[in-house]
Amino acid sequence: MPQCRSCQLHKTCTSFYGKVSTRGICKVCKGMQSKRYRTATEHAFLRSLYSGCKMRHTRGKHSGKLVDWAEFCDVYTSQNGVCAETGRTLTTSGRDQISPDRVNNSAGYESKNVRFVTWDVNNARGSMNIEDFRCMCHDVCHLPRVKSANQASVHRVVGAIISWMRFSSRYLCIVGS
Repeated sequence: MPQCRSCQLHKTCTSFYGKVSTRGICKVCKGMQSKRYRTATEHAFLRSLYSGCKMRHTRGKHSGKLVDWAEFCDVYTSQNGVCAETGRTLTTSGRDQISPDRVNNSAGYESKNVRFVTWDVNNARGSMNIEDFRCMCHDVCHLPRVKSANQASVHRVVGAIISWMRFSSRYLCIVGS
């Protein structure tokens, strides 16, 4: 059995990529190396995000031209590494992780349609337009304060509202088509 040069474990041939003569690092270690490289620098992380945008733009069959790499980086630089919605500093890991966001969700990753937000913001926004998202955030922030015994039920209600808004916006897109 071949031995992985990274973890030093003996593994089956199927645990490696490529031919016998080119084996050296097992698939698990190779994946961890890729992840470490991707998050090692901001530039490498942005490159990884751009690659994902290209894939989603093509898969979504958007008619507009994909934003090029230079403009993608220019948008990030113009935001000074802060989220366009919250003003929080963007990072390469965790909840404040850099996430490319489309201003108009019906268009692709096109020029003037890309901005950067935290992963949390992008995930919470889903397919909502920006104004609806901001209104929802305002409503949530201005909920009356409740005692801690009722906080769990308030969180469930807010979660249900967010889920309903995501479902209804998808439903309206389907029905409206």
